[in-house]
Amino acid sequence: AFEEHTLCPEVRPVDHGHCQAPGPRHDTENLLEETARDPKPPVVSSTQDSQGTWVVVTGGPGSGKTSLLDAARRALGESAVFAPEVATMLFSGGFPRQAGELGQGPAQRAIFLVQGELEAALAGCSRADLFVCDRGTLDASVYWPGGALDFLDCVGTSVPREHARYDHILHMRVPASEPPYEGRQGVRTEDHGEALALDNAIAAVWQAHPGYISIEPRESFEEKLAEALRHMERILCKSGRR
Repeated sequence: AFEEHTLCPEVRPVDHGHCQAPGPRHDTENLLEETARDPKPPVVSSTQDSQGTWVVVTGGPGSGKTSLLDAARRALGESAVFAPEVATMLFSGGFPRQAGELGQGPAQRAIFLVQGELEAALAGCSRADLFVCDRGTLDASVYWPGGALDFLDCVGTSVPREHARYDHILHMRVPASEPPYEGRQGVRTEDHGEALALDNAIAAVWQAHPGYISIEPRESFEEKLAEALRHMERILCKSGRR
């Protein structure tokens, strides 16, 4: 059973005077050190009481993340439950998409909260051994106007708390010296340089996770996809279904 909670009692609005410009990208060691003390109660439901194994598939725009998830659905079938990408759900459903701090603050706060509650809802209605999430809660911090530390403070959480939600992180890395594998899709607006910067920021918030796996670019996307699927199969085997 999931612990009862009041919906986001301590989530404060963005202080636009405080977040006037994108903050510095923080390395993982600093994020862990500066968020180690964790006195605040969770603002979203926990998945830690779920019996399943939780996997985040993440990566910068054009990394091949979406192709991996499509292939994993075909390969794993009913052995796994897949959580859709919350940003796509919200923006495709009519949530305003605006550039700059005035748009990004409310959007990323909403994505963080919906992500947590979506995971809790899936855990509550399924006894699956494997849950695969299209991005995790900390991905929202990468797009936050004031940087990752300011995001964590604004939503009242920490890196260790969010890491504890998941068992494995599969990070599909963006190719550094060539165009991304996937073209712009629907709500995606980033160019290659922006995609690389976002991908590095994603690594900063996730790479200290004990189950972090970096899927590096290969000579062909098919090789990269095959490697990522092998990791997914191994995780599923360890979860007890294969």
